[in-house]
This record gives sequence, structure tokens and C-alpha cells, in this order.
Amino acid sequence: MPAFTGLALLSAFLSVYLIPNTHALRDARIAADARTLARVEGVARTRVFVQRVARFTTAPNAEAVGFGSTRAVVLWDTLLDGRFTRRQIDVVVAHELGHLAHHHALKRVGWLALFLIPATALVAAAARRRGGLQRPEAVPVALFVFVALQVVSLPLANIVSRHEEAEADWSALRATRQPRDARDLFQRLAITSRAAPSPPTWSYVLFADHPTIVQRIAMAEAFGRRKLR
Repeated sequence: MPAFTGLALLSAFLSVYLIPNTHALRDARIAADARTLARVEGVARTRVFVQRVARFTTAPNAEAVGFGSTRAVVLWDTLLDGRFTRRQIDVVVAHELGHLAHHHALKRVGWLALFLIPATALVAAAARRRGGLQRPEAVPVALFVFVALQVVSLPLANIVSRHEEAEADWSALRATRQPRDARDLFQRLAITSRAAPSPPTWSYVLFADHPTIVQRIAMAEAFGRRKLR
């Protein structure tokens, strides 16, 4: 368990160096906005990169990677191809900065460590019935138990992920103060990504690692009403 947790921590720290086809953000206005938003969210000196993916997909995306001195925001070049306004891109950047501000990468490693405590114990117990992991016939059993635990824990992992995404959305709204642009962004993302605005409950529970588009729009509208008051 400590070995896997350590590897996950190292991977999270070095992840910015493992992403291919990246370059610095060249749009001076968006870069300036990103620096301002990073200061507002308490993660100043966060780098922003662009990943070239347009050869493979038209879907827009972004991610927050690293922690400490390696923290960075990576925007797909499909997000910068003219389909989204500057303010909408600012909301995306602020969302990813929110992940960094709330230390979600480190928290995911913590959740992994908690999962590995019962998982490794159950794998060891199952393997022991076949003579222990030193025997070849025990390896398939150990792998089966580990995969089964991953499948069973998927809904719980999605709950954690949806909470983190909602937290990052709220951070973006507080940093940009532009709920209308956030709402328009979510509507545009639903169209460009062909995502169901409100998927069936079973699909949401088993597979959704983000709040639904309807939920994200509702949050933006709630923030707008709060701002007006």
C-alpha cells in the first residue's frame, strides 16, 4: 500500500512533464486573465499550457495537474479554436485553478490510500487461499479481487469526483463573478461534447464523474441570484 501510494504521489507531482504536445499559452489576453485569476484563487505563479489535440478530436477539455512547484493548467487547443468566448475560457481556467486551490490532486492520493487499506487486505486473503502470491495460481484470483473492488467502488469514486468538480465550479464563479458566462459555457460544452444535459439516474450513479449540465447551470444561476442580493 505505501508503495502504490508513493507512486501515485510521484505521478501526480510529475504529471505536467508527462503530457505530450504542449506549449505555453500564446494568447496574451487569456494569459493575463489566468494570472489574475490565479492570484484571486491563491495559487499565483501557476503555469498555463496548451495541448495540441485537434488532430485527434474536436472535443474541448482542460485539466489541472501537479501540485506545489509543478502545478499547472493544461488547455486543449480545441478550447481555443474560436467556439468559446474569452470570458467562457476564463471560467474554464478558473475552474481548473479551483482544483489546484483545493488541493484535489493530493486529496485523490489520500482517497487512493484509504481504498488500498481494505483492498490489499482482501487481495492478500484471497491469494492466501491459493497458497499466497508467490504461487502462479494465486495471481489470477488476486487480480480478479482487485478489479472487482474497483468496479464496486466506482460509484463512491464518482461521488468524490462530482464533489470536487462542484467545488471547482463554485471557485470559478467566485473568482470570475460571471455566472452568465458560466451558464453559457456549460450550454456550449453540452453541445460540443454531445453530453446528455440530465442523464438517467443509473448512468449518473455509475459513470458520471461530473455534475450534470443541468446541475452546473443551476449552480451558476443560484450564484447569480446570490450576487444580485
